[in-house]
Amino acid sequence: ECDAEVGMDVVKDAIVEGYRQNLKLDVMKGSLSEEEGRIAQELRTRQYANSDWINQTASAVRDRVGYCQTSTNKGSLHVRAIVAGRTIKSIYINGNFIATHNAVQDLESRLRWHESKVDAIESTICDSMTAHADAWNGMPMSSMTQAVLSAVENSRRVTENSSPHPCFARSSQHG
Repeated sequence: ECDAEVGMDVVKDAIVEGYRQNLKLDVMKGSLSEEEGRIAQELRTRQYANSDWINQTASAVRDRVGYCQTSTNKGSLHVRAIVAGRTIKSIYINGNFIATHNAVQDLESRLRWHESKVDAIESTICDSMTAHADAWNGMPMSSMTQAVLSAVENSRRVTENSSPHPCFARSSQHG
């Protein structure tokens, strides 16, 4: 991209600085413990350096999309959940409620690549909505929680005959 050779240390420093600036994190350099190093090497050998994994063409776990639309005393709430196995890949929240973009974005971000266990989802929603309480303008946390949980649960009800990616049109091939 930059038409020049870039060393790995420059890349690592840029990633650290990106986390520091965009996520407002304090980053400290450290090293892996002996156990962490062993696990990393095992993962590298078993998976990341394996040509079958490198050249894979599709995930063994299919994406499923679930929706929930509900009405609250603060407006309608529409939630779309994209789930692969037991992992929430992403959540999209919209509707005709009033909330700041940052509050919605924070909750969506916290739920991205999140485990789909009920208690973990409830805790994350509570943490996010509490951190941005004024920005949600009275949106009931229970309504948000129920909508997200319903969307995740509805993703599990996708039948085997339906498209795993309903946002893409399938084209037929004519011979």
